Amino acid sequence: MSGIYFTTDHTIIRDFRYDDFYDVHAYAQLPEVVQYEMWGPNTEQETQHFLNQSINAIYDIPRLKYELGVESKTTQHIIGGCGMTLKRAYPDTGAIGYVLHPDYWGQGIMTEVIAGLVQFGFNQLGLQFIEAACDTENYGSIKVLDRNGFQLVEEVRNHVELRGSRRSAYFFVLEK
Repeated sequence: MSGIYFTTDHTIIRDFRYDDFYDVHAYAQLPEVVQYEMWGPNTEQETQHFLNQSINAIYDIPRLKYELGVESKTTQHIIGGCGMTLKRAYPDTGAIGYVLHPDYWGQGIMTEVIAGLVQFGFNQLGLQFIEAACDTENYGSIKVLDRNGFQLVEEVRNHVELRGSRRSAYFFVLEK
């Protein structure tokens, strides 16, 4: 097991554990958290399945998926998640994703977390490029990416169907 663990000013970023279930489910079941996501709101079974997959990925060789918990240093509870998926076809490139409990929105926490995740990708994983995508109406996510230096490279209209409507997406990249 690789035991991913690094810190930011307000958080600890680490591999998920089975005992994180209640904290993860607290945000994964909320419609406002997943309104721009292809998953959720989660049932308890879906949250448990996500944790099982995330923990099993720790043992993959090579490890291509890093689903990490965002733990508040203050409360010592998981308040969100972030992830880095490596691309087998492009080993110098990773794609990130992230989610945060709404109690912590607007405090700069995810901007800080993504800065740490970017450093992890560049320094520990040896990446040269990090990609991100978000819904064109997800203004909070757009701000997080902008604050971390990601460059908008493409807008794809009607990219996916999400809960009965076609959605557009922005694609971003950050180069080392």
